[in-house]
Amino acid sequence: MAIKNDDKNQLYRLNRFSQEQLSQFSSNIATYSSGINGMPKNNSEVFTKRGWLLPFLFSYGELLWGRWMYWMAILQKGTIAGSGPIPPD
Repeated sequence: MAIKNDDKNQLYRLNRFSQEQLSQFSSNIATYSSGINGMPKNNSEVFTKRGWLLPFLFSYGELLWGRWMYWMAILQKGTIAGSGPIPPD
Protein backbone atom coordinates (compact mmCIF):
# COMPACT_ATOMS: atom_id res chain seq x y z
CA MET A 1 0.00 0.00 0.00
CA ALA A 2 1.58 3.27 -1.14
CA ILE A 3 1.39 6.41 0.97
CA LYS A 4 -0.36 9.31 -0.75
CA ASN A 5 1.39 12.67 -1.07
CA ASP A 6 -1.10 14.34 1.30
CA ASP A 7 -0.37 11.70 3.91
CA LYS A 8 3.39 12.22 3.47
CA ASN A 9 2.99 15.98 3.92
CA GLN A 10 1.05 15.41 7.10
CA LEU A 11 3.52 12.82 8.37
CA TYR A 12 6.75 14.69 7.63
CA ARG A 13 5.36 18.25 7.98
CA LEU A 14 7.95 19.60 5.53
CA ASN A 15 5.80 22.66 4.95
CA ARG A 16 6.84 23.97 8.38
CA PHE A 17 10.29 24.72 6.94
CA SER A 18 11.03 27.44 4.43
CA GLN A 19 13.06 26.75 1.30
CA GLU A 20 15.85 28.84 2.82
CA GLN A 21 15.92 26.67 5.96
CA LEU A 22 16.09 23.47 3.93
CA SER A 23 18.82 24.91 1.74
CA GLN A 24 20.76 26.03 4.82
CA PHE A 25 20.41 22.52 6.24
CA SER A 26 22.50 20.91 3.50
CA SER A 27 24.98 23.77 3.70
CA ASN A 28 25.30 23.20 7.45
CA ILE A 29 26.08 19.51 6.93
CA ALA A 30 28.85 20.42 4.49
CA THR A 31 30.25 23.06 6.85
CA TYR A 32 30.21 20.81 9.92
CA SER A 33 31.69 17.89 7.98
CA SER A 34 34.70 20.00 7.02
CA GLY A 35 35.60 19.97 10.71
CA ILE A 36 36.07 16.20 10.56
CA ASN A 37 37.87 16.28 7.19
CA GLY A 38 34.75 15.37 5.21
CA MET A 39 32.15 12.66 5.36
CA PRO A 40 33.04 8.98 4.99
CA LYS A 41 33.89 8.13 1.39
CA ASN A 42 32.44 4.59 1.49
CA ASN A 43 30.40 2.34 3.73
CA SER A 44 33.39 0.68 5.40
CA GLU A 45 34.85 4.03 6.42
CA VAL A 46 31.93 4.70 8.78
CA PHE A 47 33.44 2.16 11.16
CA THR A 48 36.77 3.97 11.40
CA LYS A 49 35.88 7.65 10.92
CA ARG A 50 35.21 9.20 14.29
CA GLY A 51 32.39 11.73 14.66
CA TRP A 52 30.88 11.33 11.20
CA LEU A 53 27.32 11.59 12.56
CA LEU A 54 27.98 14.89 14.34
CA PRO A 55 27.37 17.05 11.24
CA PHE A 56 23.90 15.49 10.98
CA LEU A 57 23.22 15.91 14.69
CA PHE A 58 24.19 19.58 14.66
CA SER A 59 22.35 20.31 11.40
CA TYR A 60 19.10 18.60 12.41
CA GLY A 61 19.29 20.22 15.83
CA GLU A 62 19.67 23.63 14.25
CA LEU A 63 16.82 23.02 11.79
CA LEU A 64 14.38 21.64 14.36
CA TRP A 65 15.19 23.47 17.58
CA GLY A 66 17.95 26.04 17.14
CA ARG A 67 19.55 25.15 20.42
CA TRP A 68 23.09 24.38 19.20
CA MET A 69 23.71 27.96 18.11
CA TYR A 70 22.23 29.19 21.39
CA TRP A 71 24.64 26.92 23.30
CA MET A 72 27.64 27.88 21.17
CA ALA A 73 26.93 31.58 21.77
CA ILE A 74 26.92 30.94 25.52
CA LEU A 75 30.23 29.09 25.28
CA GLN A 76 31.80 31.91 23.26
CA LYS A 77 30.62 34.56 25.74
CA GLY A 78 31.62 32.43 28.70
CA THR A 79 28.38 33.27 30.51
CA ILE A 80 24.66 32.60 30.23
CA ALA A 81 23.87 36.18 31.29
CA GLY A 82 22.02 38.07 28.57
CA SER A 83 21.40 35.00 26.42
CA GLY A 84 17.63 35.19 26.63
CA PRO A 85 15.27 32.24 26.97
CA ILE A 86 16.20 28.78 25.77
CA PRO A 87 14.72 28.17 22.29
CA PRO A 88 11.53 26.06 22.59
CA ASP A 89 11.27 22.59 21.12
